[in-house]
Amino acid sequence: IGLVGATTQIIEGISSTGGVEVKGFTGDGAEANNMALLAGQLQPVIDDLTGQGVNKIILMAHLQQITLEQSLAPLLTGVDIVLAGGSNTRLGDADDVAVAFTGHAADFAGTYPIMTAGADSKPVLIVNTDNEFTYLGRLVVDFDPNGELITSVLPGRVSVNGAYAATTANVAAAWGVSEANLATTAFAAGTKGAGVKQITDAVQSVIAAKDGDVKGFTNFYLEGERNFVRNQETNLGNISADANGAALAALPGQTVPIVSLKNGGGIRAAIGAVDVGTGVKNPPLANPGAGKAAGAVSLLDIENSMRFNNRLMAFDTTPAGLKAILEHGVANAGTGSGRFPQIGGVSFAFDPALPAGSRVTTISLIGEEGQLQFALYDGEFSPWAPPVIRLVTLNFLAGNTSGTGSGGDGYPMRANGSNFRFLLNDGTLGPILDPTLNFTDALVVPANALGEQQALADFLEVRYATPANAYDVADTTPNLDLRIQNLSLRSDAVPFDIDLTIDGSGVGSIGNETIASGERQGIRFSLTEAGRVEITGTGSTALTAELLDESGTVVGTFTGPGSILLAGNFLEGDYLLRVSNETAADETLSLTVGAGEVAVPRPDAAVGSSLGSLIGVDVYGPSATQQLSLRSRKLRPVSGLVALANRSEAEDVLQVRGTGRNRDFAVTHTLGGGNVTAQMLSGTLTTSSISSDDASVVIQSVIKPNKRTLKKGDAILRRTFFTRVSATSTADPAISDAVQIRTTTR
Repeated sequence: IGLVGATTQIIEGISSTGGVEVKGFTGDGAEANNMALLAGQLQPVIDDLTGQGVNKIILMAHLQQITLEQSLAPLLTGVDIVLAGGSNTRLGDADDVAVAFTGHAADFAGTYPIMTAGADSKPVLIVNTDNEFTYLGRLVVDFDPNGELITSVLPGRVSVNGAYAATTANVAAAWGVSEANLATTAFAAGTKGAGVKQITDAVQSVIAAKDGDVKGFTNFYLEGERNFVRNQETNLGNISADANGAALAALPGQTVPIVSLKNGGGIRAAIGAVDVGTGVKNPPLANPGAGKAAGAVSLLDIENSMRFNNRLMAFDTTPAGLKAILEHGVANAGTGSGRFPQIGGVSFAFDPALPAGSRVTTISLIGEEGQLQFALYDGEFSPWAPPVIRLVTLNFLAGNTSGTGSGGDGYPMRANGSNFRFLLNDGTLGPILDPTLNFTDALVVPANALGEQQALADFLEVRYATPANAYDVADTTPNLDLRIQNLSLRSDAVPFDIDLTIDGSGVGSIGNETIASGERQGIRFSLTEAGRVEITGTGSTALTAELLDESGTVVGTFTGPGSILLAGNFLEGDYLLRVSNETAADETLSLTVGAGEVAVPRPDAAVGSSLGSLIGVDVYGPSATQQLSLRSRKLRPVSGLVALANRSEAEDVLQVRGTGRNRDFAVTHTLGGGNVTAQMLSGTLTTSSISSDDASVVIQSVIKPNKRTLKKGDAILRRTFFTRVSATSTADPAISDAVQIRTTTR
């Protein structure tokens, strides 16, 4: 009998393998499940055995998905039996009885054994069963003198072959005794059972001590079964992600929004108990011998579930970076891949029918109770989204190899992040690290790096320490999940900004909108023309509000008590009214936006080398976007023209300011032949009252390089100088426009 072993080709991506390289792939990150390649690597090994006269070959494979073993077997010649591993697929035959264990459903996914054929058309049997000592698989087969399987006898072996659930009743049945007599039979002194029991009793004493170390309480089963955490949001995924997020939020200096993301494959077991008879999932059972009450979550529960105890890392990303990371998490959703995310601080919807990389349709940052904080994406990125988001994740996902490639499970953290740091157990962040390091390398991981087990234990002790304040969120079916919304199973309910439409009469309103405690609700509207806007609200005594223009600048604020009232003259464009409720109770808001046709001041500054080549006419933005670039040759003076106009329907007087000289450059501003430099520097220069029909006010700005400082022998130093000119409405000093002249020597 020959034994041949094979592990998954993607092991570098789903585990921390150090310097181990998978054969057949060039470069880290190129590894993929390729059964043709694997078959080509295995066949010479099999042929070597058969060449030695071995005619019965068993392939022990750990490919993570039994469908891969089923794809591999027909490509091989000479293999009789495949022991499939890693997928923990419960197979059973006609007389096998499935049992509900904690984290394991009472069903079978297929027949034991699976029958197929190899490349030589000879029969191949594939077997697998569940993990965590829940079942014992048994396969009894016969071979003919040529070493070929005799499959005709298998129907008569149903009573022998199959999956045996690890229950006391099945042990007693195997021994042909009652359960009460096992102590004097299966575990009698001198038997193998007694030797095993001696070991398990010793292990049990360690288990009891850890099970008595209670960290918190839950009223519900915390779902961590493999098929759940790798395919959908679960309450254990949520609370453990929240724990990691809370660990980062507690550190000093956290002023940007925080999102937590971990992989479902890192959750190795549920926390709770399954009724063997009914399959009902319950919170953890009491363990009186260990001093553990019903519903208590112990250190043992945490260590069993978060077995890898990955260390926590933080890094900075953007809304686009976060979307790319979430896209990767659901790129192969539904396959049971370990990359499927479990998240905190964010809610998103995805459509698995869309192409991978384009499945995420909506993203919002949320609070602890799911309240909207910031809307990020709904087909396009919100201009009011925070530019920086801090993500806390596992060091395995951040980067489990050295270089610039993807992290564990292929997550593109490096490509979408910066400022990678470890969370430390002294309540601080470690230094910023070289992103090309292997963040799982023992030489890179700090000795006091905070692990996910400790983060969850701390979170439970702070939030859910007693039965009175136990965690009280049941796991939900995917059609009710709120953080990860699968649009093939439900409609999109990700909290998002409200779009308010202003009608032809210049009025838009919303009524009885609930602003939840801790929520920041955005209300978006657009002005198609400049005018006076009044925003009024009722039922808003506990609310605060700020109005932002499309550049993200706050142009108005309100702080209760009282009805929201923001009024002012505003330019056309998109606006966001962000209403916040920092109280402990929900508030109901009715809101009206009224846009009148009152003329709004609109100073306009443009710049050019001549009046026929002006830059920035009817353009309103930062001076850097309205810029004339000049080059001084041999330190000769250069000049530009600044044209100031009023584009408003109402007359206005414009206040004109300008920048002055420095060590290397002198500036002279003239208006109508007169030197107005001093007035522009002091802000005392104003135009006459001008309207949109009047000609522009033209200022000439002359920039003269200083030969004494810029010329060194025959060489001319290269320097750059910016001259800025602005025009501000005196009717509304909050409204201005500016241009600049960029001068470079050569």
